[in-house]
Amino acid sequence: AMGSSPREASILGASEVGLAITMATLTTVVVFLPLMVMSGGTATFFMTRIGLPVVVALLGSLFVALIFIPLAAERFGGSKLKTDPKSIQWTREVYSRMLRWVLAHRRDAVLIILAVLMTISYPMGKTKRSGGGGDRDLDIWMAMPKDFLLEDTMEIVKEVEAFMETRREQYGIRILRSRVYKDEGRVELYLNEDPNMAWWYFAYQNIAAAFGHKVSGRMTMDEVAKDLDKNIPRFVGIRTRIQGIRNSDGGESNPRVSVRLKGDDIEVLAKLSVEVERRVRSLPSVVSVDTDLERGEDEVRVRVDRELAQRYGVSPRVVGRTISFALQGVSLPRYQTEEREVQTRLFLQESDRQTLQQLQNFSLTSVGGESVPVAELATVEYAQGSGTIRREDGVTSLTVTAFTTKQDRKGIFAEIDRVMDGLELPRGYTWDKGESYGDLEEEDNTMFFAGLMAITCVFLLMGVLFESFILPFSVLLSIPFALWGVYWTMYLTSTPMNIMAMIGIIVLIGVVVNNAIVLVDMVNRLRKEGMTREQAILEAGVNRFRPIMMTTFTTVFGLLPMALGNSNMFGMPYYPMGRAMMGGLVSSTLLTLLVVPLFYTFFDDLSMALTRVTRGAFTPRKSTDSTHEVMADD
Repeated sequence: AMGSSPREASILGASEVGLAITMATLTTVVVFLPLMVMSGGTATFFMTRIGLPVVVALLGSLFVALIFIPLAAERFGGSKLKTDPKSIQWTREVYSRMLRWVLAHRRDAVLIILAVLMTISYPMGKTKRSGGGGDRDLDIWMAMPKDFLLEDTMEIVKEVEAFMETRREQYGIRILRSRVYKDEGRVELYLNEDPNMAWWYFAYQNIAAAFGHKVSGRMTMDEVAKDLDKNIPRFVGIRTRIQGIRNSDGGESNPRVSVRLKGDDIEVLAKLSVEVERRVRSLPSVVSVDTDLERGEDEVRVRVDRELAQRYGVSPRVVGRTISFALQGVSLPRYQTEEREVQTRLFLQESDRQTLQQLQNFSLTSVGGESVPVAELATVEYAQGSGTIRREDGVTSLTVTAFTTKQDRKGIFAEIDRVMDGLELPRGYTWDKGESYGDLEEEDNTMFFAGLMAITCVFLLMGVLFESFILPFSVLLSIPFALWGVYWTMYLTSTPMNIMAMIGIIVLIGVVVNNAIVLVDMVNRLRKEGMTREQAILEAGVNRFRPIMMTTFTTVFGLLPMALGNSNMFGMPYYPMGRAMMGGLVSSTLLTLLVVPLFYTFFDDLSMALTRVTRGAFTPRKSTDSTHEVMADD
């Protein structure tokens, strides 16, 4: 109170805001609980490692704020009251006028607020949904012919390395590393970080693009990959593919997208995969494509005519064993010497098993003792086998995988839907977008559920604080405006919406309501002291304006190192979280100072109306009839 001693002012101030800041702290703490207690998943992994230290720090800061800060204010705060700077006084006066106008023109204010909120649809549609860290790393993978020696593979890799050296500056190659094996070679490129990762550069780039001016810079990952695919040396008989570098945990620096075909017959799936590969390869964002078939070995495929085989009395199994003997030989009993056993195997002479024609002429013996050539009962041909045969729930599947440097995972899957539209499949055959899409959907669903749980926990806490479950809705309206700021910030800074950014949004649910809680708590307290609703709102708004702004901007400036830095956790960058929280805090604070008081009046009107209806329903009506006694004369 004005004129109180430092000791009295400290005690009074702590008692006035103690419950409000306790609830504000608890709302921030509870938003971590849904994801921390959920089982498994990337979000739970990161939320647990981020949430536990934050929760402990918040509870510790609450203890300090309630116990030690009042003591410090008494000892070091001074006894003289200091007037606010003119800039603060002017800002507070402008805010007071705006708040008066909003309360006097509630309908117009609602229309303006809705119009502002609706603009969120534009950045939401433009913001990229990233599934990983998006490192600037590439891997050129080359599959060598079976007859290659290690020295042959080395020569091919050296030629590719020489090509890379000519483009070191153009690509911004930081490290060039090679791996040489007998049957494959790899050349790994680790590129320099983009020097234009600063948020202000992305904002300038987007604003310039809006006016038709393209800002040029270092080659992007997509440009490097496509230039490699176009100009890298090609060699006859060697398959070359550009892909992301696999990390130690099995993941890739630039994750893939895939189309998974399902059905009964692997040969039908193989034919369908050719058309699917053609469609997926047509996408501009796709650099390379491979299938489960591509990883397979060459094989001799035998198709037996069962009717003819039955007519000759030759079992298809006999045909298979005969071909197997011709190609691989047959094991004989072990030969025992004085020192050891020697494994023996019987082969045809190599000159007798060099061509398909020789296999087709190989004789089979029928039940009747007749000699029948293999070509009479079966077709023999070379074919590429499936490198991997996958079965899930008893259904065979074949996957077509595409590598892309584009970080917008949702956009890529939408493109796949577009190119796959109209694909005719036989009855019983289906396709989906593979495990990566399922993981992305599960991640989004998990975060959505966690957000709902966080909002529910915050709502229940505020219901206890305000002793009403209607007024908290006015506070919860600060959350949509936080999302408004998040998406506009992510769009203007070209920041992808990854798992860290979504965790930042979950945290915002508990943070952005803090200012509204402090504001509404003071409004309720002033009304209990006898002020009218409008007077209490104006007084609380002006009184809490400076503390709210100080709290917000100290948090925002504390987030700057995270938002502008390039630190990461397990390859997942932090800066999307920092930028998301900064944008949400600023927008929710500036708009909450007007939106929360406005909707407080609406929900207060609703609360009073419900109270009147409830009282009217449960209060017995008084009888309006008069009872007259008729006195009879004796």
